[in-house]
Amino acid sequence: MAAAFTSRLTHHAVLNRSIQLSKPALMGRNGRLCPSIQFNRSVVRHPLSRALSTFSPTKKSLGSMAKVDLLQSLPADEVKKVWITHLRDKDALGAVVPSETFQKISSRSTESPLFVVPMPFNGGFLSILLQADVKYNDNTIAIHFTRLEMYQKEGSAAQPILNLFFFTDFQAAKDIVLMKGEYGFTSSDLTPTQCQQLIQLWQMFVLSDKNYELMRKFNHEPSTFKFDDVLDVVRNFSSEGDGGLPNITLDQRDIKS
Repeated sequence: MAAAFTSRLTHHAVLNRSIQLSKPALMGRNGRLCPSIQFNRSVVRHPLSRALSTFSPTKKSLGSMAKVDLLQSLPADEVKKVWITHLRDKDALGAVVPSETFQKISSRSTESPLFVVPMPFNGGFLSILLQADVKYNDNTIAIHFTRLEMYQKEGSAAQPILNLFFFTDFQAAKDIVLMKGEYGFTSSDLTPTQCQQLIQLWQMFVLSDKNYELMRKFNHEPSTFKFDDVLDVVRNFSSEGDGGLPNITLDQRDIKS
């Protein structure tokens, strides 16, 4: 992992404190007890990059899955159609992201690369650890999602349940960024529909000026961070929707869950 990310983890570790849900937040929506979320020194010192590189021995690039030169000759609308059509026959989610939206994702992922998203799941919440790798490749940034419980148990051996790749090859010329979401690494992973929901939850924090403040505090001011505030945002989102955020529109195919 890049030195900048490692230094952020070290900064979190030396605070000698844990971020833990308060007692009311430990209860699921149906009253069942949910696992406690803790970040102690033994957890945050695991370098996430080692875990992720284990499952991505070859770095992803747009050139490894598409003929970039041919796409470069097409107008932006045609590139969008080709990209979405290309991913429809694969176990992947596809999207074409406006450059302006991607710039916000990139800058905020650089500033705050680590976060935990509580995803509504089976009447409670499934805690997902996410890590942004903005230096994944020259023309690619990656967002990796891992079950927090598995990361706490397995450390560097924990496998991501969802990887998002943003390819910037056409950003300058066509004002678009191509996104690919890969999932289904094991039989116990999230369904495609659940992956879509997880992506929406992540967008709700990274693209909202108000909600992003929680991500910033998590990375830079952990002493002021309250996970209950994150849960409140997720509960409101589940009942009210995204509030008109400039979210990433995923391929609207008929996805089976």
